[in-house]
Amino acid sequence: LLRLLSLLYFLIHFEQSDIMKLFYYNQYLIGAEADKKLEDLLVAIPDPLSLNVKSRVIKAYQTLIENNISAIAVVDDDKKLVCTLSSSDVKGLGAEDCKFSRLLLNIDDYFIHRSGRLRVPVTCTISNTLETVISKAVMFRIHRVWITDENDRLTHVVSLTDIIAHVVNKMLTEPQSQTEKMQPKKL
Repeated sequence: LLRLLSLLYFLIHFEQSDIMKLFYYNQYLIGAEADKKLEDLLVAIPDPLSLNVKSRVIKAYQTLIENNISAIAVVDDDKKLVCTLSSSDVKGLGAEDCKFSRLLLNIDDYFIHRSGRLRVPVTCTISNTLETVISKAVMFRIHRVWITDENDRLTHVVSLTDIIAHVVNKMLTEPQSQTEKMQPKKL
């Protein structure tokens, strides 16, 4: 019961990125799960929503709202991952130097006009380990890692929510004796 209450307190009072940092710097909390491949853990969501890079920005935001998601993958005509468009990318549209008419631009034109380039998305493959995904999420300060195949085509997405839910579920269902063995190394 104390274990459950401690987890609940932590999940309620900390942001997802803080929880991921905890996992990253204290991998003993994850145990053997860290070395397992994503394909074995079933934490990645297959066939995530995506839009073509030539879609209008307004369509992308409509898709975010309708699907209650905070970001969407942007792909080219061959379904290769090009970039990510998130709800935070709309920041600044009301400022003096920005205009709402930019929402009518294609996604690629919008990013090029806004920052001079498309942001390269952070990716991994389905055969990467959970440790790799956590490392990328923490190092790049992102909330999702896109999973691509050998041809850079989008196949899955894994979010911080997916990872945290998986790890917490493992912590709650794993026998106590296993958890007691997973203690930080003393220096």
